[in-house]
Amino acid sequence: MKKLLPLFILFITASVALAQTQTFHDFTVRDIEGNSVNLSDFHGKKVMVVNTASLCNFTPQFEVLQDLYEQYQQYDFEIIGFPCNDFDNQEPGSDSTILEFCEDVYGITFPM
Repeated sequence: MKKLLPLFILFITASVALAQTQTFHDFTVRDIEGNSVNLSDFHGKKVMVVNTASLCNFTPQFEVLQDLYEQYQQYDFEIIGFPCNDFDNQEPGSDSTILEFCEDVYGITFPM
């Protein structure tokens, strides 16, 4: 019995820790238009989360990302772009300006 007690304690501790762990699908975010999006809506899909900035040296990534999205969307593949201005002021515009740029310049159709 004494040999099983440490194993039982380890099992209970691990169970409690796992029960409190949040996953990607537990979160709700706001899209670029201000609407709530439950990430649980993407359950069962392959999701690529991308940090973006329209005034960054990597801005041409939008074209490649859109091509990737179009090519694999039929296979339950999603891309979610998260514009971010936390790195050297490379995304200074408003949400509407960012969205307009992404749609007009790169034809982005994946969620932002």
